[in-house]
Amino acid sequence: MSGINSSRLPCIVLVTFLLGGCFQANLGGTTGSTLLSIAPLRDPGLIITQASTSSEADWIDYLGQAEWNDTPALLQLLLLGGTTLDTDNIDPEALYLVTAMGGFDYAPGGSESISDTPEAVQGSWNAVASGQRIIDGGLQVSALSEASYRQLAGRLDQLSDRQVLEQLDAAARLMVTDINQDEEIDHNDILAWSRTLDAADYLGNIDDVDALATGVRAGQPGASLDTLAKQVLGRRTVVMITGRGTFEIETLNWEAPVTVDNFLRYISDDFYINIAFHRAIDGFLIQTGLWELQAGGNTVVQKPPRDPVRNESRYSISNQRGTLSMARDSNPDSANAQFFINQGDNSSLDFGSVENPDGFTVFARLTSGLPVLDDIAAIPTGTVLGIGIDVPLQIVLIESTAIQD
Repeated sequence: MSGINSSRLPCIVLVTFLLGGCFQANLGGTTGSTLLSIAPLRDPGLIITQASTSSEADWIDYLGQAEWNDTPALLQLLLLGGTTLDTDNIDPEALYLVTAMGGFDYAPGGSESISDTPEAVQGSWNAVASGQRIIDGGLQVSALSEASYRQLAGRLDQLSDRQVLEQLDAAARLMVTDINQDEEIDHNDILAWSRTLDAADYLGNIDDVDALATGVRAGQPGASLDTLAKQVLGRRTVVMITGRGTFEIETLNWEAPVTVDNFLRYISDDFYINIAFHRAIDGFLIQTGLWELQAGGNTVVQKPPRDPVRNESRYSISNQRGTLSMARDSNPDSANAQFFINQGDNSSLDFGSVENPDGFTVFARLTSGLPVLDDIAAIPTGTVLGIGIDVPLQIVLIESTAIQD
């Protein structure tokens, strides 16, 4: 039974339960003879445990050629690339980096059967997981988990473990549906994602995932993989109809995942419907997200938002004309539902600026609707008791919002 030891045998049974109990490395398909290792997230050189995933030769050696040939093609593919790792020294409360390196991709084109020409993998790819998630097993190291890791990697020095998990969960909601069917979309769904089984559950263009997989197989440098990973995180389109016209909005998932996720959840909840633009400074910005018009159309009241989100302006783009940015108070991490649309090029609102060193997070940009922006900004304004200054004296409401698939 060369290559297939007793620790791997449970994977045969657990394939029936969507690969629970073992680790799986996948890119286009599953990858065999791949070295999987686990290290602390913030000390990746300190490898705690490692093992190689099974190959076709391992299974033929264990089952015999005839029985292997009789195994259904999809099951063959799922059996490949699995292994178990010793988790005795894993702390359930800690965060870890699971790295897959090398081996052969048995279905580089994303088919449901083994290719006649498995492709050698020149590079490595990663997944971030809590110790408890590793102990639970069933973890997939995939192109999606690599995209999440690459978005996170440059920010680790500024993030606590809680914020790391928050960002991973937000990124997951931008990429996939509820893959593990626990009625919640979070990073656990990324760790359950298999290119073979779950391609339809990715919200973007699967070609972008395959392009990142191709980059890993080819051993492309990190900068190139970052560019490919940015495409995997993708963007969402929001259509916002106002009393003065329509905005089409493109989100910046890579730059501000937590903020984008927050914004899209408000959109999904119809929070912004009948919300007024309550601030307009011609040449500067227009602002909304707080004041709701009451039935009868005579009064507006503040609509209670959810808890605030942390400031991501350090990683965002500049507050240039047509970008959407989060409003906040003097606390950098106080943004909730209010946002503004920059009418001018407002670099003074960027992270590190003299005027606003903490910056305001840009999370989206207009792809159409600049004339609507200018129209609202040009409305005469005044001081309205209880609301503030620079309040448009003609009420303009957000009438509908929708996320386009």
